Amino acid sequence: FFDGEAEPRLDLSIAELFGAKGSRWPFLPPLSETFESGAGGGEGPCNLCYVPIPFAKHLKVVGRNVMFYHLDYHKLPQGTPVESFSFDLAEKNREILEKAAKQLERMPGRPGAAMKEVWESPGRALPPGGEVSRVIEGEGVIGSIEVKLSEPAPRVLRGVVLEVLFEEDQRRCVRVPAGDFFGSGCGDRRFQSLPCGMTDGGYYSYWPMPFRKRAEVRLRNETSTPVKVDHWRIGWTLGPQPSNAGYFHARYVEDHDVPLRKDYRILETRGRGKLVGANVTMQNARGAQGNHAATAKRTQASRRLGPCCRAIAA
Repeated sequence: FFDGEAEPRLDLSIAELFGAKGSRWPFLPPLSETFESGAGGGEGPCNLCYVPIPFAKHLKVVGRNVMFYHLDYHKLPQGTPVESFSFDLAEKNREILEKAAKQLERMPGRPGAAMKEVWESPGRALPPGGEVSRVIEGEGVIGSIEVKLSEPAPRVLRGVVLEVLFEEDQRRCVRVPAGDFFGSGCGDRRFQSLPCGMTDGGYYSYWPMPFRKRAEVRLRNETSTPVKVDHWRIGWTLGPQPSNAGYFHARYVEDHDVPLRKDYRILETRGRGKLVGANVTMQNARGAQGNHAATAKRTQASRRLGPCCRAIAA
């Protein structure tokens, strides 16, 4: 419902809104997509819609027979001229929307968007404290990181740690257990989304990670027993990056007892950047509540942040 209107301008089924057969443009892939995700009670397809839906004064969204949904929105400065959504408005901006769709399709690492350089390590067993790493020299962007663990038990998903370091001063901007980095904590759960997923063929991350001179990606076994890695693959493209492109950061935080009915602070930082998401996993135990959060963001102020990632902070 837009601007206090009594009748909805958009009245769509889940299938119509998220790009299934019969959807009306612009609610079509890649701006609206449905992925098969999960199995079992309460799980099912993952639905994503990135179609801009502007509103001038007021917006109300009502879901019928929907378990849950999330909305992200931006509020503009008062007085900004805005025309509320209509299909006529979308048609007037077709060129812009199609340009955005093409850009999303070309996103580094997205299935079908080939990286110019791909490095793959053959299967190997990592001893306790052992690691495999790859250094990339020059300016470019990492577009894909893929890992398959032979036996992804909970202790392995938390004990095998992914690190990404940038530039000559070795800024450790990513240090996160593998399970949390790829999306499902210490559980080997199947799901797919645009930026990351965990499938039968392995785990993947398509977050773009630009760098200016150097990048290094490490996979380290911090468990007390050997861990077999079936494959470990990195894709990147060398070339000039936008001057305002930020470094990708991911931080893992573990708290063993999070009080109920109190706000939990996921991130507090300074500097220019953009929060792109948080992955929260809870493991409850008798007498305590567990809350584990992996927070990812891009920022241009990595020097100001200093060492931004610790893997397991008790």
